[in-house]
Amino acid sequence: MDTRAAARREVFEVELLLDQDWRSQAICAKTDPDLWFSPGAVEHRQAKRICRECPVRSQCLSYAIEAPVDHGVWGGLTERERRHQRRLNRQVAS
Repeated sequence: MDTRAAARREVFEVELLLDQDWRSQAICAKTDPDLWFSPGAVEHRQAKRICRECPVRSQCLSYAIEAPVDHGVWGGLTERERRHQRRLNRQVAS
């Protein structure tokens, strides 16, 4: 990890510790957790449908991409979709 990436990661971790309130507003916090961590396409579609209505979707997705979280549906994207998004973000940043 280069110095700039390490600094961004450190800032992110501090901000995360200071502001995790978005999680309490997430619709997924009131649903069955198995839906978000299921390997099935049907469950992924159901989870994404719920995410589209969630008021904190962007915060959730930012967290999952920055952390990085490599499991489950977060911010309306599957782990595969988030990996793809991270690759695109790195290409744009280069």
